[in-house]
Parts: sequence; structure tokens; C-alpha cells
Amino acid sequence: MDNKKQISFTLGSNEVHPATLKVVVAGKVISLEPKIMSLLVYLANKPKKVVTKEELLESIWHRTTVVDGALQRAISILRKTLNDHKKNPQIIETISKTGYRLMVFPEYMEEKNGTNTSIHKINIKPSPLRLLVMVMALLGIFFLIQTLLKEDIPFAPEAGVPINRTPR
Repeated sequence: MDNKKQISFTLGSNEVHPATLKVVVAGKVISLEPKIMSLLVYLANKPKKVVTKEELLESIWHRTTVVDGALQRAISILRKTLNDHKKNPQIIETISKTGYRLMVFPEYMEEKNGTNTSIHKINIKPSPLRLLVMVMALLGIFFLIQTLLKEDIPFAPEAGVPINRTPR
């Protein structure tokens, strides 16, 4: 497998992580199908060059019989995922009756200790249910502490220490 196929890269403000089949678009992590990611990586390895439909079908689908429109479907999914538009493309351009061209140069992320470093802008948002459970737990702890603090503990006024209630 080509070494560049597994290295994470950016396309404009979008992050692409081939090893995990994930892209980060506007802070949102999106999973891609393996063929869709392979197509994106293939185009990224040939930026600004027209790649024919035949070359893509040969390289990505490896001579297997594919349903008419499989390539168009894959390109459409990529455009939707990357917030690109067919009529006014910023990332993937359709070259009429020929193929496609990646319009931006990928910037490959440096590797440290064999892992990709990334400028993750992932916003981790807990689910509403998880937030509710955390709030309820905090309220429970708060009321438990309040109850324990309000309990009457007898003191010996002259010594200022609690009186032991257990018989000897």
C-alpha cells in the first residue's frame, strides 16, 4: 500500500484521516466508506491534474463490474461531505465527458513517533442524556452533603467537642 495513502492531510480547512476513514469538516467528524476514502486519497495524490473516469474506475474499483453511476455517486458523496458544490466547485471539479480534478493541494500532516499529528478542531459534545445524568448526580451529591451538614450532632459546650453516644 502506498505510504501516502495512510498519512492524514488537509484540503483547505478540512482534515482527512485515511487510516481511520474519517474526515473533519467544520469541526464535525464524518466517517467515509472505504471506496469513497480511496477515491479522495487517489485524487489527493494527483492535485490539479485531470484524472479520467476510466483511470478512477481502474484504480479504485480494480476492474470489477460496477453499477452505472458508482463513480458519480462516490463523487457526489465526497462533495456533500466536504461541503463542495458541483455548480461552483472549490474542491472537486468535473471535467465534462473526461473525469475529475482536485482543485486544492493537500497539505500532509507531519508524523511523530509513527502517528499522524493533527490540528484537531473536534468539538466533543456530550449527549443531552449524558448531561442530564451528570446534573442529576451533582444535585444528588449536593443534597447529600446538605443533609449531612444539617444533622444535629450534640456538642459538649464547655469542651467544644462532640459527645460520644455509644455506650461503653
